[in-house]
Amino acid sequence: MPSAIPSSLSGLAIPAGCAVLAAGLLALGTASPGRAADGAPSVEFSFPNHEDGIATAEPFRDYADSFLVQGRNAGAKDVKNVSVTIDATALKGQITMENEPCTKKGDLVIVCGPDRVNQGKPIAPGAKFYAAAPKFTALDGARPGFTGVVRVSAEAEGVLLGEKTFKASVADLGLYSDRNAPDGSPVPQPKPGTTVQPVVGFRNFSTRAMNDVYFSLHLTQGLTFAEEFSNCKYGSQYLPEDTAMLCHIKGTVEPNSTYDLDMSALKVGATAWAEDWSGNITDKVMTGTSLTDPHQGTGRELKLTKRAQGAALPMSRGVFGSIVADTFRDAAAVGATVDGKSGQVVKAELGLRNSGPATFKNWGEEPGDDATSGLSVTLPRGTTAVNVPRNCNLMTPSTSATTRYSCHQDSKDFYFNAGQTTPFVFDLRIDEPKALALGSAKVIYLGDKHPENDSAPITVTVDGKLGDGSTPPAGGTGGSTSGGSTASPGTSDSPASPSSGSSPTTTSAGTGNGPMADTGAGALRWYTAAAAVTLAAGAALFTVARRRKAGRA
Repeated sequence: MPSAIPSSLSGLAIPAGCAVLAAGLLALGTASPGRAADGAPSVEFSFPNHEDGIATAEPFRDYADSFLVQGRNAGAKDVKNVSVTIDATALKGQITMENEPCTKKGDLVIVCGPDRVNQGKPIAPGAKFYAAAPKFTALDGARPGFTGVVRVSAEAEGVLLGEKTFKASVADLGLYSDRNAPDGSPVPQPKPGTTVQPVVGFRNFSTRAMNDVYFSLHLTQGLTFAEEFSNCKYGSQYLPEDTAMLCHIKGTVEPNSTYDLDMSALKVGATAWAEDWSGNITDKVMTGTSLTDPHQGTGRELKLTKRAQGAALPMSRGVFGSIVADTFRDAAAVGATVDGKSGQVVKAELGLRNSGPATFKNWGEEPGDDATSGLSVTLPRGTTAVNVPRNCNLMTPSTSATTRYSCHQDSKDFYFNAGQTTPFVFDLRIDEPKALALGSAKVIYLGDKHPENDSAPITVTVDGKLGDGSTPPAGGTGGSTSGGSTASPGTSDSPASPSSGSSPTTTSAGTGNGPMADTGAGALRWYTAAAAVTLAAGAALFTVARRRKAGRA
């Protein structure tokens, strides 16, 4: 990634820092050294977050940096009714300027009136004040390296108090994507077994010619490459189910020119659901994008094709696209039936099963997002949980007539694979045989095609009978019912039964299911994968997440 490209963090942090700095400047009101000796009204300008006096404009409006303009009363008396004008007419045809909430007096002239400057209050001698914070964005057809002069001036009641200039320059960014499909169109819904065609195009937003291009593309689990190229390596990346390609493409890329890649189609797999691809294109060897079990492609060579220069297309920070396959997902609850004696501890082997056909993410788009599926467990009356799975949280107060837990997937498991069952094993002590009644296990969060299997009973009996003496219905209703077992008081996996009202033990073992169950990576895997994708695709990941959420909504 070229050094001129700020990361998504810096793109967000700099404007935030400017806001904090601006707030501090608004609060300043004490005199400082350097007051004009002759006492004439005077304002001096400075640029505290750009001391070099250069504003860099990139073709990404969402990441535009604020250029903070600070003023100081250099005179001996208060000044009132000060207005500040930013005149950037020299940037016409190359760069746009915005500065809310000041008033636009033309495409490239902005006036911050007396009601905006220093919040409309008089400015004491030596006091600093926030003057303006314009944002500059390069036009899509801008010329990399262009530089123009911007003039800042202050006046009060028609009298010029001071002025200063700074420069705005169009960044020389190198290679950037300017074609992504679909873009602004409905998200495709292909059937499993068909293909989708990604569109990859880019512009050399630079004055430099380049002789080598490096391209990467990462696919989520439901997509695979329909064709492999001889100048690309292939393997899994970040997660065992995800695949990627890393390519080295030779050929001269001319300055300020546009190109397309003759990219192959992508296969939609049997377990596809909400899938996406994301990648990056650059003139530098990529770091942080290694493959697991890599192999060299053996097909034709991936090549560049120069595109006829036409209307400039919007540029983005990466290559991306997404689909929602024309299929469905089905999560089912797994209940349990166990029998025991009064005071005995029995194991209720509950679970959450993905009956397919689609595999889907256990968690949301970004670290910290909520789980996409879970299990709500209501214990049978007459029992007490003495050992609770570590991913289950108590949701009811101790005074409640029923006890309910909310269970979620292990943070190590990024995908809930088709055919996978996540177990939640509860050790239940039979305290009141005469009060025994059916409990339940219910799927939560997820809406799917078969709601009839979203609930399954939890049955605990003594001598095959419930508390009212009835025999529970065979098999119950809804989702499947597993067997159970009696936990012997002396065994290592069955702690001694605590007295009534004591806190249950939480098991330390994980779910033991899913692609990441035994890695020991924990939540770190999630953040490491996200960080790696960010290194590979720049800030494209953030854009992809927003587009996927918008498309799926």
